[in-house]
Amino acid sequence: MASGWNRIESPPKRRLEELYVQQEFSAGAIAKLFGVSRQVVLRWLREYGIVARDKYQQRGIDAERIQGRVRDEEREITEMLVGKL
Repeated sequence: MASGWNRIESPPKRRLEELYVQQEFSAGAIAKLFGVSRQVVLRWLREYGIVARDKYQQRGIDAERIQGRVRDEEREITEMLVGKL
């Protein structure tokens, strides 16, 4: 009996590198191009040894800068609260 799972053939590695690394398409955008889920694209990247970007890199956000801003905000709030004691 045939399985209900149809494994989609992955595109060539150089095509994924072109889209994901060079053109900086997101995994979601690549998924739409190929008509598959984002998880399938992430599996393809893993299989080819292409390192996936984290969620901040995916959105073009510098995680360290954001963490620094959060720390600055926390410090300002703490200073403001201590000043009211």
